[in-house]
Amino acid sequence: MAHASVQVTSVVDPWRYAAEETVVTLQATETEQEAVLINQGRRGVVPLLEITGGDVLLVYGAASWALGVGTYALPDIYLTYGEHPVKYSGTGVLTFTYREAIL
Repeated sequence: MAHASVQVTSVVDPWRYAAEETVVTLQATETEQEAVLINQGRRGVVPLLEITGGDVLLVYGAASWALGVGTYALPDIYLTYGEHPVKYSGTGVLTFTYREAIL
Protein backbone atom coordinates (compact mmCIF):
# COMPACT_ATOMS: atom_id res chain seq x y z
CA MET A 1 0.00 0.00 0.00
CA ALA A 2 1.43 3.43 -0.98
CA HIS A 3 1.05 6.66 0.98
CA ALA A 4 1.66 10.21 -0.17
CA SER A 5 1.52 13.57 1.50
CA VAL A 6 1.13 16.99 0.03
CA GLN A 7 2.07 20.20 1.78
CA VAL A 8 0.22 23.32 0.71
CA THR A 9 1.21 26.83 1.72
CA SER A 10 -1.01 29.79 0.90
CA VAL A 11 -1.58 33.42 1.76
CA VAL A 12 -5.28 34.14 2.18
CA ASP A 13 -7.37 37.20 2.82
CA PRO A 14 -10.54 36.29 4.73
CA TRP A 15 -12.33 39.57 4.00
CA ARG A 16 -15.15 39.88 1.48
CA TYR A 17 -14.79 43.33 -0.08
CA ALA A 18 -17.60 45.49 -1.44
CA ALA A 19 -17.76 45.44 -5.25
CA GLU A 20 -17.61 49.24 -5.40
CA GLU A 21 -15.58 51.69 -3.37
CA THR A 22 -17.46 54.11 -1.14
CA VAL A 23 -16.92 57.67 -2.38
CA VAL A 24 -18.05 60.71 -0.37
CA THR A 25 -17.60 64.13 -2.00
CA LEU A 26 -18.01 67.31 0.05
CA GLN A 27 -17.83 70.97 -1.04
CA ALA A 28 -16.20 73.12 1.63
CA THR A 29 -17.37 76.67 2.32
CA GLU A 30 -16.02 79.35 4.64
CA THR A 31 -18.66 78.31 7.20
CA GLU A 32 -17.81 75.12 9.09
CA GLN A 33 -19.95 72.17 8.03
CA GLU A 34 -20.33 68.62 9.35
CA ALA A 35 -20.73 65.36 7.44
CA VAL A 36 -20.85 61.73 8.53
CA LEU A 37 -18.64 59.03 7.00
CA ILE A 38 -20.29 55.62 7.36
CA ASN A 39 -18.47 52.27 7.38
CA GLN A 40 -20.98 49.42 7.15
CA GLY A 41 -18.21 46.84 6.91
CA ARG A 42 -16.65 45.10 9.89
CA ARG A 43 -13.08 45.89 8.83
CA GLY A 44 -11.55 49.22 9.83
CA VAL A 45 -10.20 51.38 7.03
CA VAL A 46 -8.17 54.55 6.50
CA PRO A 47 -9.85 56.43 3.64
CA LEU A 48 -7.91 58.10 0.86
CA LEU A 49 -8.66 61.83 0.90
CA GLU A 50 -8.27 63.98 -2.20
CA ILE A 51 -8.47 67.79 -1.94
CA THR A 52 -9.09 69.75 -5.13
CA GLY A 53 -9.86 73.37 -5.91
CA GLY A 54 -8.53 75.03 -2.75
CA ASP A 55 -7.49 74.69 0.87
CA VAL A 56 -9.48 72.90 3.57
CA LEU A 57 -9.50 72.82 7.37
CA LEU A 58 -10.55 69.31 8.45
CA VAL A 59 -11.45 68.23 12.00
CA TYR A 60 -11.90 64.59 13.03
CA GLY A 61 -12.24 63.90 16.74
CA ALA A 62 -9.49 65.79 18.57
CA ALA A 63 -7.25 66.06 15.47
CA SER A 64 -7.30 68.83 12.87
CA TRP A 65 -5.42 69.47 9.64
CA ALA A 66 -4.98 72.44 7.29
CA LEU A 67 -4.73 70.72 3.89
CA GLY A 68 -3.91 72.04 0.46
CA VAL A 69 -4.57 70.48 -2.92
CA GLY A 70 -3.33 66.86 -2.95
CA THR A 71 -4.05 63.29 -1.93
CA TYR A 72 -3.73 62.17 1.68
CA ALA A 73 -4.00 59.01 3.79
CA LEU A 74 -4.32 60.29 7.36
CA PRO A 75 -3.90 57.40 9.85
CA ASP A 76 -5.88 59.35 12.50
CA ILE A 77 -8.96 59.01 10.29
CA TYR A 78 -9.58 55.32 10.94
CA LEU A 79 -13.14 54.27 10.22
CA THR A 80 -14.36 51.33 12.27
CA TYR A 81 -17.90 50.00 11.89
CA GLY A 82 -20.44 52.79 12.28
CA GLU A 83 -20.77 56.53 11.81
CA HIS A 84 -17.87 58.99 11.98
CA PRO A 85 -18.55 62.75 11.96
CA VAL A 86 -16.05 65.09 10.28
CA LYS A 87 -16.08 68.89 10.28
CA TYR A 88 -14.64 70.91 7.43
CA SER A 89 -14.38 74.42 6.03
CA GLY A 90 -12.43 76.26 3.35
CA THR A 91 -12.60 76.64 -0.40
CA GLY A 92 -11.86 73.14 -1.74
CA VAL A 93 -13.64 69.91 -2.55
CA LEU A 94 -12.96 66.88 -0.32
CA THR A 95 -13.34 63.38 -1.74
CA PHE A 96 -13.08 60.44 0.67
CA THR A 97 -12.62 57.01 -0.97
CA TYR A 98 -12.58 53.67 0.86
CA ARG A 99 -13.64 50.04 0.38
CA GLU A 100 -15.82 48.41 3.03
CA ALA A 101 -15.32 44.73 3.90
CA ILE A 102 -16.91 41.97 5.99
CA LEU A 103 -15.72 38.55 7.09
